[in-house]
Amino acid sequence: YVPDKFSANKFGVRHYAEPVSYTVDGWCERNRDALHADLVELMKKSSVSSLFETDDKRQKTVASKFRRRLKTLLEDVSRTETRYVRCVKPNSEASSSLFDAPSVCAQLRCAGVVAAVEMTRAGYPNRSGHAAFLARYGRLTSESDVESVARSLLGERRHAVGKTRVYLGPGVLEFLERLLSTAHARSATSVNTCARRYLQLRRFSVLRQTAILVQRRRRGFVRRRAFVSLVAASITLQAVARSRRARKATKHKRRRVSATRLAAWAKTRSELHKFTRVRDASVRIQTLVRRVLAVLFVEKLRRNAIERQKMENQLDELRRRLDEEKEQRERVERRLSSDTLTDESTRMLDYLRTEVVALTRTCDALRRENDILRTHHERGQQARASAQQSVAAVAAHVRFLGDKNASIKNENRQLLKATAVLKEELAMRQAIYLNQVAQNAKLRRVMESMVDTADVRGCDRSLLEELRVMADLPLHE
Repeated sequence: YVPDKFSANKFGVRHYAEPVSYTVDGWCERNRDALHADLVELMKKSSVSSLFETDDKRQKTVASKFRRRLKTLLEDVSRTETRYVRCVKPNSEASSSLFDAPSVCAQLRCAGVVAAVEMTRAGYPNRSGHAAFLARYGRLTSESDVESVARSLLGERRHAVGKTRVYLGPGVLEFLERLLSTAHARSATSVNTCARRYLQLRRFSVLRQTAILVQRRRRGFVRRRAFVSLVAASITLQAVARSRRARKATKHKRRRVSATRLAAWAKTRSELHKFTRVRDASVRIQTLVRRVLAVLFVEKLRRNAIERQKMENQLDELRRRLDEEKEQRERVERRLSSDTLTDESTRMLDYLRTEVVALTRTCDALRRENDILRTHHERGQQARASAQQSVAAVAAHVRFLGDKNASIKNENRQLLKATAVLKEELAMRQAIYLNQVAQNAKLRRVMESMVDTADVRGCDRSLLEELRVMADLPLHE
């Protein structure tokens, strides 16, 4: 107990870490809490029972809630594995950039952290199970027992081996970690050495295989070049023989093409001559037909004009007679009004009968003439139809001749195109021929060099003679 010098309501209690101050102001308000039921029953039976006459419905205070929560916390802690987190205030001003070292040390001291560390260092600060200890440090020795491993690694250093754990003194864990790091470094060095040796061996193997491949390809190139030179010589000989056969075939083909061209030209000339004659004949036929048609048409027009003139004259004559009869009828009517009406009417009737008979005869004559004209007209139409059929036949023949002319022209164009193609082919063959002449000259030089080389190297006499014969072959026929 430590009394306060400045206030009677304050006092202090000296704990193991440092003194803690308390105040009695508001003590009852802060600690107004309901008592336990058994404590209330006990106090009711005492001499001061009047002070504890309270109802059963008591209010729950902050202390009771705290006590209940603390009890629940203790139950949870007892069921689980405890882990503690120490909260330390760096300063009392709640500033993020200020660190009060004395205050922090006091908090750690009051929380018992310093004392716990001191006690831990006084004993065995590091602990480990047997399986974990063997799994981590057993590889450093060849022992399989925990006690043997600890004895061989630690020796006289502070440690203890229990039934389930291994207890390590201060600095022992750091020593074991240094041993493990050293072992890891040696293992890494060994692995690095093996890896580098493997890489160098593989590099050497690759270089050796590459050198073998280069040598094989060089030898193959030399042999292949010799073989290619022999193949080229044989191909050259084959080309000479094939060129001779090709020249013969080309000469035969040229003769055949020339004969075909001459036959086509002769056929074209014959067809053109036939076409010219047919065209001239068709023109003459068309001229004659058109002249006949024109003569028939003019004759028909002339007859029609004559008939029309006759009809007009007859109509004028009829009109004149009708006028005269009208005048006579008027005179007769005037006479009938007089005394001699009967005689005049009789004479007029006789006269009219005579005129009717004459008009009937004239009408019959006109009908007969009309029938004759109709017959002539039908004959003219038949002649015109036959002439039109002749003209249609001539036109069909003309169209046939035109189609024939078009086909001949098309053949002529095709012949011209074929002539152009043949000219191009001839030019190309001339170029090929000149190229073959140059190749043959080059081949002759090659053959001469081959003969000289074979003679110098002392080849077989029969082979040398064959080469000389082949070198003396004519280049062109």
